[in-house]
Amino acid sequence: MSSKNIYLILFLFVIVSSMLVGYSDSQKTRNLSEEEYIETTLTQLGYPAAARAGALFNPVAGGIYLPIKNFYRNQNVNPFGIYRTSRFVGYHSGVDIEVDSDDLAKDVPVYSIYNGEVLKVETASGYGGVVIIRHNFEGNNNLAGVYGHLRLRDIKVKPGQRITSGYLIGYLGAAYSSETGAERKHLHFGLYKNRDVDIRGYVDSQRELEDWFNPNGFMREAGAKEVD
Repeated sequence: MSSKNIYLILFLFVIVSSMLVGYSDSQKTRNLSEEEYIETTLTQLGYPAAARAGALFNPVAGGIYLPIKNFYRNQNVNPFGIYRTSRFVGYHSGVDIEVDSDDLAKDVPVYSIYNGEVLKVETASGYGGVVIIRHNFEGNNNLAGVYGHLRLRDIKVKPGQRITSGYLIGYLGAAYSSETGAERKHLHFGLYKNRDVDIRGYVDSQRELEDWFNPNGFMREAGAKEVD
């Protein structure tokens, strides 16, 4: 067989192999849900992996709730771990859940994801109203939730109060007002290993980001559901 034919065969082999790999990858992607596809894409882009919830606590069946409706679908602007250099600088320590256009003029409720104790209710620069809750997960009660951009005057909880899973915390503030710290109408939700109260929406380094959990993976593995 001539060297020319050998090179031709090798060329065809490489092309066919590439097509088969591409087909296999497309089949895998096709079988992913929308949330899984987003998580996979972010991982491929180098964003921090989702935290595993199972190693942290054992929630009772149906005992953990998503903090807002369309929690997964509406995370399309500011994911966990992304680095920003605009108004805020640093690695995003939580996820932003946007609201549908139809809800911009409506009261959008925010709920406690689990049982816990309210640590802080305050107004803060860049947030408007913000609530911190220490959640009493079985096996690890040192996880705190940050619920940001709430309308302070209508927050339903106060520091020291013990609340139940799915408890109504309050409502999102109006877009680009003091209620949201001049930000768009959305919920900033973060989860961190609680020591002191920490309301930072951005941290300076990836090392600091290790103290925070990716809410997407955490809530999925916990089997969180929307409040009825």
